[in-house]
Amino acid sequence: MFTSSFEQIYCIEGEKLLLKCSVYSDSIDVKWFKDNLKQYKHEKIERNKNISIDSDGKDHVMTIQNAKVTDSGQYIIIAGNVRKQLSVTVEAFFKPPLKDKTIMEGVEVSFECEAEKPFPVAWFKDNILVNDSSKFKIETLQNKVHKLTIRPTSIKDKGKYRIQMKDKSDITCCADLDVKEMPDAVKQMSEHDRNMFLKAAQSGTAVRYYIRIMIVGESGVGKTCLLRRLMNENIGDVRSTDGINIEVKQCKINRQTQKWIFTSDEEFSKTAYQNEDFADCGFWDFAGQKEFYATHQTFLSTNAIYLLVVDISKDFADKTHKKMIEDEFDKVGGN
Repeated sequence: MFTSSFEQIYCIEGEKLLLKCSVYSDSIDVKWFKDNLKQYKHEKIERNKNISIDSDGKDHVMTIQNAKVTDSGQYIIIAGNVRKQLSVTVEAFFKPPLKDKTIMEGVEVSFECEAEKPFPVAWFKDNILVNDSSKFKIETLQNKVHKLTIRPTSIKDKGKYRIQMKDKSDITCCADLDVKEMPDAVKQMSEHDRNMFLKAAQSGTAVRYYIRIMIVGESGVGKTCLLRRLMNENIGDVRSTDGINIEVKQCKINRQTQKWIFTSDEEFSKTAYQNEDFADCGFWDFAGQKEFYATHQTFLSTNAIYLLVVDISKDFADKTHKKMIEDEFDKVGGN
């Protein structure tokens, strides 16, 4: 009955889909059906604005002018009492599809998808056209990857976002954006801490450069005085350190120039210092009494800068490794 072969057909959403067959006689009536898998029956295909059915003698063709993903499936062609089955796959024009997102206000968010072919597109929010602006950044990467970035988000940005082909409004892909209010605890943070929190919330990680400066030396040689001098603080009330004293946030190092900067917490809160060009410094002032030597070992690391403080007025001739380290360490905790 059929004189043509049948192979699986592929096309992209929005393209014209052609199904063809040939029979051996002009008098043979050809009918077209599509499987309805949900209802387990064949539905006869009729002509409409989007579908045309034509014949030219022995050749028959059914044309879907604007194919959709839902047109995928099994098609049945019946000629007389003979039937043939044809498999059709219509690929989505936009893939992967846009995904629904839930974020906190203040965080930058992006929607991204790839088109099967280079084609002009438009973005919409709640059916209102979105244009490139300081609020919305619209990008096309490598001619086929389309990206919409909302910067930064607010509660008003909540809604449905849609991308569509410019001259085919029914070829679309959409997703919902849910924007949650920023917690009060975050609102009450300093501008620096809040920006760091939002950056970490967006990327899932926070980049921080931290340098430990270990101040070590015998008891009474001036370790704490040195630290206070560096911090521009008074040394009149200095007392012997008990255990370990840690000072953070009053010193930064410029990672580009390697310059050390000592100033107040208030000064460091300024935007100029709140970026990855600066590393935070933590000064660890270790007590010099030998009773603390054993516990200090837990905190000492090769990944640190050491400031060794000594009293140059004392005789160093007998300060050998054996006498200062081995012998003294063995006496820790002894009589």
